Amino acid sequence: MKNNLILFLIFISSVSLHAQTDNTEITVETVSRKWEFFDLINPKFSKEEYEETKEMLELTTIEFKEDMTFKFSFMVDLEGTWTLNKNVITTTDRRGKTTWTIYKISPKEITMSRNDAEQKIVFKVAK
Repeated sequence: MKNNLILFLIFISSVSLHAQTDNTEITVETVSRKWEFFDLINPKFSKEEYEETKEMLELTTIEFKEDMTFKFSFMVDLEGTWTLNKNVITTTDRRGKTTWTIYKISPKEITMSRNDAEQKIVFKVAK
């Protein structure tokens, strides 16, 4: 019984610690890092569409710097500036403006959608 109580307490502590790390505030400091594509969320995709899109996005990276510049790499590199307003990042580059809505951020992962798309892209911190 004592061992079960100890295991239960360890479990609750780990769940509590995990929940705390998932409540990262969205700030310039927490967004400013290099992110690489990890996964995507699109409930409308078939398994084949999901796999094809995931493979296409495989080498995508986006780096937000604290000096408010960014670099987005997907087939070609786009560089420009960015702003943050609550949970919305607006990037400006030679092609115009793009908005990224942040749904979730942690020290190791960020989930965003681009230009109000239903599809969400999950990025992890680049190595």
